[in-house]
Amino acid sequence: MSPTPRSHPLLAGLLLLCACSGDGGPSNTTVDGIVPPVDDGIDVPTADTVIGGSFIDATYFLVTARFAYDESSQQFSSYAHPDDGLQPMSVSVLLVDSDAALTGTVDATNSCFVTMELEGSVSNAPWVEEQEAWAGFDLPAGTTVRDNCRSYGLPSEWGGDVASHVTKWRWSVGVGPLNDETRSTLEQQLPASEWAALQPFVVGGVTLSDLFSLTGLAGDDGYLDLGIGLGFEVDSSFQIEIGGTGNYLPIEAQSINAPGGIATGYYEIEVGLFEPATVLTNPVP
Repeated sequence: MSPTPRSHPLLAGLLLLCACSGDGGPSNTTVDGIVPPVDDGIDVPTADTVIGGSFIDATYFLVTARFAYDESSQQFSSYAHPDDGLQPMSVSVLLVDSDAALTGTVDATNSCFVTMELEGSVSNAPWVEEQEAWAGFDLPAGTTVRDNCRSYGLPSEWGGDVASHVTKWRWSVGVGPLNDETRSTLEQQLPASEWAALQPFVVGGVTLSDLFSLTGLAGDDGYLDLGIGLGFEVDSSFQIEIGGTGNYLPIEAQSINAPGGIATGYYEIEVGLFEPATVLTNPVP
């Protein structure tokens, strides 16, 4: 049996300002008025940046998500990017090499991802109210799955098929208040000027999975609120608004929590890092 995983919230700034590109991998979004604490943020490999033959020891994993929310209908939905067009909601599980703990950077040389995409719209899940989160959704079975990890060498436990291990678990994601521990970690790790710039916008990222309850990382409900989230403005067509400097326009944290959900906008969340990533290969009881 694999050892119980432990969390590394905000390890070396790896959870800061993840922005996902149209091909499923996070890119380097810069927010107007916010200076990312890590120069490159999280630069996850995409189809154009994969380094063939790279070996990843898959020590850590983290969960990321991107989606839009419509306050009037209280529905999660797809969103649009000015350059990439309509994009589906997505939940990604990233496998991260151990050297990320030393470098403080996740990039195409030390990580890969499995992305699960969802078209259409979904409603708030029942667990949202139970957990006192603000909004969240369950990822249904039968989503489109893309396994970027097939381009990488991985330990034998994965059997060359990371997607099968990721998709056998149930995944839910959402937005809620920023966890006090996470807030304290951010405040302590970031330079005062960067925390001052980020503080008005950052909220909590939450996730729920049977993986977390069965491995002991969370309680019986499988709920974790150790992540961060950012909201960004969209137009009436749910296209992400771009400011005069070419950056996304963030929504202030105090405006995100709305009756029955969250403010209309585009959202990005991250929860993790967790170890060992091999818990994903455990059988589902």
